[in-house]
Amino acid sequence: MNAISQEMQISQALSDSANAAIQQDQQQCMAINVQIRDYSARIAMSGCFDYKTWRIFTNAYLPLLDNAALSEICVDLIQVDYLDSSAMGMLLLLKERAQANNKRVALHITSNFVLRAFEFARFSKIFDVKCSALEMR
Repeated sequence: MNAISQEMQISQALSDSANAAIQQDQQQCMAINVQIRDYSARIAMSGCFDYKTWRIFTNAYLPLLDNAALSEICVDLIQVDYLDSSAMGMLLLLKERAQANNKRVALHITSNFVLRAFEFARFSKIFDVKCSALEMR
């Protein structure tokens, strides 16, 4: 086996390993549970809320927008350990789409990290933020 062939095999093995690690991280990073009660839906999330979770988050809320019986979608971020700016963008997109479907969006937060990020971005002026973290400061 020549040196170039060995390098290609090593490169492919590293690539496969990296892709497996990314897939494992995506599977373990965030969990979503959707519950519907009366006129309200609750999207409970846990773990990391970042750009890698776009598809799972979108798949969770799109059916709720089409449900005519619902008037409110509450995004429960109580167990979210981390979020990035793309997560905040996803929440803004959800709000826009919900308003177009005559639905309200509320956020429930207890993490000081998430609360501070939302305060910095002035999300409390955009969303109905229900927060238990205020007592934890």
